[in-house]
Amino acid sequence: MVIDGKVIAEKIYEGLRALPAPSQKLIAVLVGGTPDSVSFVSQKEKTAQALRVRFQRVDLKQDIHEEELLSVLQSFSNDNDVGGIILQLPLPEHINIIKALSALDCRKDIDVLNVSKQCLKLMSPTAGALQQVLKELQFDLSGKNVALIGQGKLVGQPIAAFLRGKVGQLHLYDKEHFKSEVLLGADLVITGVGMPGLIRPEMLKTDAVVIDFGYTYMHGVPQGDFAPPDEPSDIGYTPTPGGTGPIVVAQLFVNFYAIVK
Repeated sequence: MVIDGKVIAEKIYEGLRALPAPSQKLIAVLVGGTPDSVSFVSQKEKTAQALRVRFQRVDLKQDIHEEELLSVLQSFSNDNDVGGIILQLPLPEHINIIKALSALDCRKDIDVLNVSKQCLKLMSPTAGALQQVLKELQFDLSGKNVALIGQGKLVGQPIAAFLRGKVGQLHLYDKEHFKSEVLLGADLVITGVGMPGLIRPEMLKTDAVVIDFGYTYMHGVPQGDFAPPDEPSDIGYTPTPGGTGPIVVAQLFVNFYAIVK
């Protein structure tokens, strides 16, 4: 069973289109940029145009000095015309991600990445996307056996925080140290490590649900961490592209609308 993220995202946009267009603008800062991060920013820009949201994309050089990046972020944070700021990850290795996120006004951090000084009562877009998929499937988390692969800032960490206390068992793994036998017992598998084919149908229960946040370009084609079954299957899964990506973008705009004037 393929879970169509575009259909779920459109339901979210229907609600946003009924609201007044925000007066403040949305800034997206891209430092260098991998093909997938450039694609993500482009999706956000197209969505902003469709929603009549003023959007400014700021492209910075891969070798930008850290202090210069911090200055750019602080400038946008202090601009009253800016309602939200996206700092697209990943950043180049020479940039300290903690310093960069700390340079953002936490009241404008709609990705909810700087949890050290979080001051917005918002849900991470990835956790929000997971919640939307589960709602669409009428999937009850209580008592379920859940495996989460990947412990990054964008996917693993916020989703782990969302799931704690809501499930029967929660197994947390990074991409090098997950056990395939645990997946065989999992009712829900969530992954976001960017390794195509990491999870295969034969590793899973026949009625498992896979929520795939992985996104990697191979030979110019985006692929997720889950290799879809070749034959019809009772496994429910989000495809790549067209799965979690559109929902994450929609949830980002939900956060923006929640805080702007």
